[in-house]
Amino acid sequence: MLPSYCGVAGHTGWLVRLLLWAALLVIVFWGVRRLFPDRPPPPDPAALRDPEDAPEVPVANRRH
Repeated sequence: MLPSYCGVAGHTGWLVRLLLWAALLVIVFWGVRRLFPDRPPPPDPAALRDPEDAPEVPVANRRH
């Protein structure tokens, strides 16, 4: 009989090990992308609006 390439772990052990390494690489890639985003987050539209540019609303027509 020929020696097994998978050794003592067997095919299932190698598959589990491969999946764990792939998951580790995905987590590292995700973490690096979160630390160093390729573009800044979009600005908040409410923070950009100038209060002086807001339209005048009569007090009687305001809803509370």
